[in-house]
Amino acid sequence: MKSLSRKFTEYVQSSDYQARKAIVFIDSRIDRCDSLVQQATSEVRVFVLGWLADGINAVTQTLNSSSCREVYLVCPGAPGCLYLGRSELSFNTLIQYESQIKSWFPPSAADSVDPRLHLYGSRVAVGDVGAEFMGKLKSLTGAEIAASSNVYRGSIFN
Repeated sequence: MKSLSRKFTEYVQSSDYQARKAIVFIDSRIDRCDSLVQQATSEVRVFVLGWLADGINAVTQTLNSSSCREVYLVCPGAPGCLYLGRSELSFNTLIQYESQIKSWFPPSAADSVDPRLHLYGSRVAVGDVGAEFMGKLKSLTGAEIAASSNVYRGSIFN
């Protein structure tokens, strides 16, 4: 699919992503990535992260210029760990990315919708390390977090 070969910055520069109800970040290494992009409805803005992209920076840039309160991360993972492009987001790296992650969902008096972060990373919530990761990520973002305890195998848009 031609659009998947674009660089992430081309997606960010699109003028309509601020008004979308949800933002989905899909790592290009996910099986059927192009199918997921095609399944997205008009209310969802999709960003594809290449395997060389700084995924944490890409998510931060996008969310800092949007008022979206519903975010999906679809990426390879392991217990307590997500891989977003070349970035590893894990319990061990949370401190490295703390200031960026805290900025993802700034408090807004005008917005009564609680932020939600959906993690579709293979088994990210499994075990003690998964639980610790989830708790710390919730603490940093202030978002309600839903995460996978098994391997991702379907559509996020159903």
